[in-house]
Amino acid sequence: MRLFSEAEMKNLGYYNGRYGLLEYMSVPMLDRSITFGDAVYESIYARNYIPYRIDEHIDRFFDSCGKMDIRLSFTKNKLKDIIFDLNAKVDSHEQMIYWQASRGTQLRSHVYDGDLIANLLIMIFPRSIYPPEKKIKMITAADTRHDYCHIKNGNLLTNTIERTRAAREGCDEVIFIRDNSVTECSHSNIAILKDGVLITAPVGNSVLNGIARKHLIEKCKNSGIKTEERFFTVAEMKNADVVINCSAGALCNEVESIDGEKVGGKGGELFDTLQKSIFDDFYAATTPNG
Repeated sequence: MRLFSEAEMKNLGYYNGRYGLLEYMSVPMLDRSITFGDAVYESIYARNYIPYRIDEHIDRFFDSCGKMDIRLSFTKNKLKDIIFDLNAKVDSHEQMIYWQASRGTQLRSHVYDGDLIANLLIMIFPRSIYPPEKKIKMITAADTRHDYCHIKNGNLLTNTIERTRAAREGCDEVIFIRDNSVTECSHSNIAILKDGVLITAPVGNSVLNGIARKHLIEKCKNSGIKTEERFFTVAEMKNADVVINCSAGALCNEVESIDGEKVGGKGGELFDTLQKSIFDDFYAATTPNG
């Protein structure tokens, strides 16, 4: 069921088969994502109406739903078809695509009904990835999040509070610190290059297995760059040759300052080559017949 004229649509919202402009769409009050943040989500970017790495994101989405006991009424291929169909209706060649499955609709109760079927919500709107020349400014914050960070779930209170604080301080992202070890950022992963070695925190309850993180590691291994998946300290990070921010929207961007202190800038040809290979992959994959 559509709720609008499809001519020159600048954004699009979808909820269980209904779709229309985001500003006119709504979610039922009894959707459990509202009362409990009881939901799993993914977000990707599209260029030339080609969503980047969509299959990997859909795979992770289904895995997250399984871990949270969220029951879906559609297959991976059906979800992919819905996303492609909606994506083609938005009048923008560069878009962000967000989708979410809440556990379902139920009168508020901490005990969820095991027979609930998930509600599917999708939002599509114009947004571009950071260009490679974009340098990132960051601040640090104590990692006070829950122990389900390996699942992309809807409980993002610490993330939003600290990310807003970063924005108010003129920064792009916030780095979470737990027991003097760097875990990840509010909506991205972080890595360092030191003496030709890429180091990034291991995945686990405090670190999401980011798709961009995975490809950064793969590019390093393919290029003969040694990798270590271990926690590093704040001091190690601030003394690294390069600090790298990576996510769906920041594929491989250099961090230029942390807590107002200049960092990195010593990656040279090694980082330039690594970054170029990652962005080249994005541009090739999102170019028709590329």
